[in-house]
Amino acid sequence: MRTVRVLFSNGTTLSTSINGTKEEVRNYYIGKTFTEEDSNGNETKKTAIEVYFNDKETQKQIANTILQQLGGNKFIAMTGAKNFSAMDSGLSFKIGGSAKNRINHIRITLNDDDLYDVEYLYIYKKNFDYHTTVVQESIGLYADMLQTDFTVYTGFDTYMGKVLFR
Repeated sequence: MRTVRVLFSNGTTLSTSINGTKEEVRNYYIGKTFTEEDSNGNETKKTAIEVYFNDKETQKQIANTILQQLGGNKFIAMTGAKNFSAMDSGLSFKIGGSAKNRINHIRITLNDDDLYDVEYLYIYKKNFDYHTTVVQESIGLYADMLQTDFTVYTGFDTYMGKVLFR
């Protein structure tokens, strides 16, 4: 089973899991017309024009891009971020203590609209079980909004401002 993102002629995308080789998956989608029904019951026909495969290399590339958009090594130094993990279309990591609202874990996912969804989590262990609480969620962020959003919800600056010496 592999995860793919299918791009259609009307600009929409579909993320799905499918079995098959890359060639079989491409043959299944590309050039085929699919019917989609909207919330009003209207049908729209759309043709698949490209298939993107979400393999490990793609996952790493997406995760590295997100980290660079957050500020790269400066971000890591300023926030105490650690334990980075590439996920399907995203990046997950822990942050240092003393963040607002006990946030200690962040999940950033690239969604089907090429925007970012961010989950600010509190993960804790109790009686040998891990518990996860979503403290805050931001949906549909552009790349240039990631740093500000992170600062607002965690209280951590992502970079040092300019220091002027006289």
